Amino acid sequence: MKSFFEVPDWMLRYWGQLVFSLLLIFGLATVSGISYVGFYGYRQTMGEVADFMAFRSLQKNLEQSDSLAIHYADWSKKLRAFHQSSPEENHASHVMHLLVDQAKREEIILTEVTGLNEIRQSTSLEYPFELSLRGGFPSLVRYMHALESQDMVLRVRRFSIHSEAMHRNDITARFSVSVFLPSYSVTP
Repeated sequence: MKSFFEVPDWMLRYWGQLVFSLLLIFGLATVSGISYVGFYGYRQTMGEVADFMAFRSLQKNLEQSDSLAIHYADWSKKLRAFHQSSPEENHASHVMHLLVDQAKREEIILTEVTGLNEIRQSTSLEYPFELSLRGGFPSLVRYMHALESQDMVLRVRRFSIHSEAMHRNDITARFSVSVFLPSYSVTP
């Protein structure tokens, strides 16, 4: 009579091979899993190293751009201080702001702005300026039209236009403009 715990011969013969095969498959799966995790970790680490190197490069370039930003902020502060230092009730200052702001709107470069002494007359005050501008011809025409459309009396004199052969799109214009304000609107 066979006992319940008795194992047949065929099972004993192949049992060792079966256990060895299962352990081999389990070992290969474990090694594959560890290799995959190691490769994934290596790839992540190399990605982080590349990001860090890019960050260091940006940080070095940032120092240069920071110095440019500091210079830009400094010049902007000086320009704002110049704008604010000229009082609003000063009519010459108001006209100067008008000329400069209109040039900015029309994307024209003011290469020179010279304010001359005001000329008092019996019925008005004349504020003469000499301007030198550089920009495209359509922009210069729009600039002149915008100045002529203001609600003040202007007189333009000695208007000259010059174009260089190398910069055909840029035109340089020089002229004198006088702004006349009635004397009753001006406080002496």
